Amino acid sequence: MNKDTEVEWVKSSKTVHVYQNGSDWSEDQDQSYRGRTELRRNLLKTGDLKRDSGEYRCDVTRNGYVSVRNLSHPVAV
Repeated sequence: MNKDTEVEWVKSSKTVHVYQNGSDWSEDQDQSYRGRTELRRNLLKTGDLKRDSGEYRCDVTRNGYVSVRNLSHPVAV
């Protein structure tokens, strides 16, 4: 993933995870998710992701363009 790409995961108005400037960024992350999340770039290719269940929003910003996705996921076992 390029350094100019920013990824932000949000659940119920809480910031779950932020990736920017080439690394995971915990400063903006909600306290309840600190130490529990990471953006595993190699798993983005395979789709093998584990998540809490619920509604999520994923914002991806690259070269000034924003892509927003709303997702609903059960817990992966």
